[in-house]
Amino acid sequence: MRKSFCQAVAWTILLSQPSGLLAQHNPLIDIPSVSVSSNSFISLHDGGANPPARTAVTLSFYDDGSGSPDTGVPDGGTAEFKVAAGGSKVTFYENASGGAAMTVPKTWDMSNSANQSKFPLTIYAEGIEVSASSNDVELEFSHTEDGKTNTKTDKATVFKVEIEKCASDWLPKGGSEDNTTTIKAYTVPESVKGKFKFTLAEVSQEKGYCMNLPLTLPASGSEDAEDWKDLRFTDDQADFNVSGGNKEIAETKTSDHKDATVTVKSFDYGSYGKIKVDFTSLDGSVTVAGKEKGDSGRDYTRLPLDEDGENGNQIADSATQNSGPGGDKDKGDDKDNDPPGDGTDGDLQTRYEEYRGYIVNGSHVRTSTSKKTVFAVDKTGYSVAAGGGPLSLFVDKTGMEVKVMIDGEYVANTRRINLNGGTTAQRAILVENDPATNGAWGATQGSKPSSYSDCRIWLNYHTRELALDKDLEAGFTGHLIYLEAANAGPGNDE
Repeated sequence: MRKSFCQAVAWTILLSQPSGLLAQHNPLIDIPSVSVSSNSFISLHDGGANPPARTAVTLSFYDDGSGSPDTGVPDGGTAEFKVAAGGSKVTFYENASGGAAMTVPKTWDMSNSANQSKFPLTIYAEGIEVSASSNDVELEFSHTEDGKTNTKTDKATVFKVEIEKCASDWLPKGGSEDNTTTIKAYTVPESVKGKFKFTLAEVSQEKGYCMNLPLTLPASGSEDAEDWKDLRFTDDQADFNVSGGNKEIAETKTSDHKDATVTVKSFDYGSYGKIKVDFTSLDGSVTVAGKEKGDSGRDYTRLPLDEDGENGNQIADSATQNSGPGGDKDKGDDKDNDPPGDGTDGDLQTRYEEYRGYIVNGSHVRTSTSKKTVFAVDKTGYSVAAGGGPLSLFVDKTGMEVKVMIDGEYVANTRRINLNGGTTAQRAILVENDPATNGAWGATQGSKPSSYSDCRIWLNYHTRELALDKDLEAGFTGHLIYLEAANAGPGNDE
């Protein structure tokens, strides 16, 4: 039966989130019994990966102010939906999955039974521009018949959550130098408040805390154990509840935040991972994922700052190891070319391994990705570690970077110095006194050693200097022929 306009037919717009919590939003129309809600949110679609779900907008007819939907709809006149304010900030679709955008304003001839059957009608809003302030998007639904128009409106806010990038100068550390950094997330506009949940993902799990220490790994579940995650949220954060088996979740204790800053601790000199943020509005009606500040479109940010390619290279951009030979900066690069030697690049340490570094003579060092590096153990008693001295000739002759380790920094019986992750076993060169007493020059044991135990240099008994023959110079300044041969020795890496 045709409904008479004199029955004071009213129309409403109900904004509901994809969660289906329609009751938290209805009716959000300025009819006599209900006021306009300020908790109507439309999530920004910024074109990045994993965009938020579109917001449902329901257009319905009510025959009075009781809040109960009418059993019928007008069977005459024209219904119209339009954006009265903030039209540049939203786009509408007839399907939740998208497709062709609706033309707005949109009208329906209500004398058409096909149009009558469409109501209540749900359309889907997509935010394309962030609101400058709360409720600056005004939606309007009206019905006109016999020269009379009844109009109802509702307001909404287009918002987003941004994640700030890690500080550009932060380098992760481990061992006795475990360090922290902070990550901030916030809403735009800041009038939108709620709860923030930070989650660490794809976190590194390296053995120990650098390439050579500790020599013996702790028990499972202990710091620096093989199953220990290298990044964790710290427990002592007043505004957060920290949880998860690896302390990977930090959630604000209250739901009235426009921003939140969380503290992350590093336990390894090569630690890396991602941090994600989920934000739930104050009224609980909407949850959206934060996006990294800038134009990357990522729903996470990397720790440390790592902007190299789509997947990063797990090396801090500010580290010197993020430059040098190897144009693609791949973490597996081994292209050290100084000295050039026979033209073969590399020192059997990847870019990431040199970045993660070693404890050498009590201090952590990240070795060069340009200059070939070898390690030595001094057993002469003549302060090799102090610089110069017995190894000065070796450095002068080869042009390589030499790092001298002390006891406790290498595996004693094999002199392996990269037990905690090396792709190729590395041994330190043993520098010791020449056992001969006839004044012979120092030399390597054997012409081309085939075992790590042969990888040694003798100090001249009388002069206390190193004398390197031409074969030795050529071998080391080339592609570390002797050292490589030694590393190909017995398989015992203990």
